[in-house]
Amino acid sequence: MSERQVIPPAPEPVKRISFHPHRLRRVLMQLLRNAAEAMNMLGYASCTESADSRKLPKITLTLSRNSDDEVWLNVIDNGPGISKDNFSQILQSGFSTKAGHNRGHGLPAAAMLANSWGGILEVVDPVDTDGAHFRIKFPNC
Repeated sequence: MSERQVIPPAPEPVKRISFHPHRLRRVLMQLLRNAAEAMNMLGYASCTESADSRKLPKITLTLSRNSDDEVWLNVIDNGPGISKDNFSQILQSGFSTKAGHNRGHGLPAAAMLANSWGGILEVVDPVDTDGAHFRIKFPNC
């Protein structure tokens, strides 16, 4: 069974940000698909089966604001993560760690979509965590 948490709204007002709703949805869908595929490759338990000795998949979405008042949407999973060898290439067109035809275009396309509205898609170096961590920076209005 999946665990769902409701996070209360931030007590401070959030700065107005700019984004294109349809394009943001496509970027998020690509990041979620990528996380789900990575966790599926490891044979993680699905939410409907017994976890027994397998790890349950987890994808976390959070909004954050840094000291420069920039607003970020974080997408973090508990999958296999991104190796140091692949870290610098992960957003390059045609690069993939997955076998099969027509791979390596989803994350670069998501980065281009974010750029089209003035946003930035970054992969975060997972210093203290397992899994992958991507974040989308939103331009201020």
